[in-house]
Amino acid sequence: MPKRIRKAVMIVEHDSKRRKELYEVLRLTRVDVFSAVDSEAAMETVRREQPELILLNMYSRETNGIEFLKQLRCFGLGQKMIVLGMAGDEDPEIQRAASLAGADKLLERKPAPHLVLELVAAYLGIQKIEVPTRMVKEVGTREVKAAPREALDADVLEGDTKPIIKSIGTLLRLTDGRRR
Repeated sequence: MPKRIRKAVMIVEHDSKRRKELYEVLRLTRVDVFSAVDSEAAMETVRREQPELILLNMYSRETNGIEFLKQLRCFGLGQKMIVLGMAGDEDPEIQRAASLAGADKLLERKPAPHLVLELVAAYLGIQKIEVPTRMVKEVGTREVKAAPREALDADVLEGDTKPIIKSIGTLLRLTDGRRR
């Protein structure tokens, strides 16, 4: 019998309320979900759990997302991990620094739950996610389908800064004509 491959996602967020909200949404993927409140705890968790994807608060001094991401990209396994940076578009310097540090995609500081699920599903090879009735209002839909592969493959840069992705439709418009 083939061994089941375990998939994991990690949240790095200092705000306990926001961390809990993201955790509840990510549990819908049925993969292991871990969290850390700061970059030190995050690096320990990365080494121990080796998640495929990290949802990282880039903006917070507590999480120190930029420095954590730089360290992660120097760490052997960390070079292959997908990092969705929650940067927001209020501060172009944070956005630029997150791009240069190696974030795969940049999201709003508080991304819409369905966007998080669409991206995570696509990166982890999950075709669709059934949303329980109790969470339909929060997620905005009863079923979430994985983002199209072309939305993940294309690397969109505006100068040396990646744009903040607010929806899959926006990402597809940005990548249209720029596919490798």
